[in-house]
Amino acid sequence: MSTSSIKLAAKYNKSKFILLLDQVNRMNIDYEDCFEWMQEQKLFDCSALLYKAKGEVRKALDTWLELVEGTLLCGEFDEFEGIDALLETLLR
Repeated sequence: MSTSSIKLAAKYNKSKFILLLDQVNRMNIDYEDCFEWMQEQKLFDCSALLYKAKGEVRKALDTWLELVEGTLLCGEFDEFEGIDALLETLLR
């Protein structure tokens, strides 16, 4: 159920998705399935946020850098928060 919750929130309610990220350590999530699905849906910012919440900060930063460079483009259900997310992560 947690994997489905993450996917649905990422696609339809980014605010709820961000709230769920605080709980990922307590949830039963199939991360491989989530990341694969997010790639297909072009939910690249959500993917980066999930990487960060999972503790894979380098993968999150790499994804955001690709968004900044224009190598990746978010789909219609995702919105890249911009360079602020990248900088905030680097400063932590």
